[in-house]
Amino acid sequence: LKTALERRASWIASSTHAGEEEIVIAAHKALLARHPDICLILIPRHPDRADDIAQMLAEAGLRVARRSKGQTPGPEDHVFLADTLGEMGTWYAACPIVFLGGSLFDMGGHNPLEPADAGAAILSGPYTRNFAESFAPLISLGAAQTTSDAQDISRAVDRFLQNTDALTSACQASK
Repeated sequence: LKTALERRASWIASSTHAGEEEIVIAAHKALLARHPDICLILIPRHPDRADDIAQMLAEAGLRVARRSKGQTPGPEDHVFLADTLGEMGTWYAACPIVFLGGSLFDMGGHNPLEPADAGAAILSGPYTRNFAESFAPLISLGAAQTTSDAQDISRAVDRFLQNTDALTSACQASK
């Protein structure tokens, strides 16, 4: 995966739930306007939804490679759909910008410690009550930040892509 993405900007949206993928897709399309080569690694919380998500991506005009089909992202693919279980550490090791799902709607969020342990800059929606004690120090250290919609997410990812010092600082604060 690192070889397939080594010359491309990339970001991750992990543990996404129904309704969040539409927001992530809108954010990615906005990023593609500024970074035509960028690849999104989309990791749904429930991989059994992968066919529906792949259809949604196709309807949005995005080309997708799927992990469950043994594919890796080619230069023409906009999205790598990581629709398998047990490989989250692999995906986090491949990319330092992670949007953590389960947080754009009032679901309580997901644990930020795994992407933090990988040294990622963490983006989240505003709903993180299930892990408030983990998010608070990460936010205060600059390792994590909250976003509220597609525009916020694309702006935050773009900032990290444009400002490697900001990305490096967030990644270092994450550890």
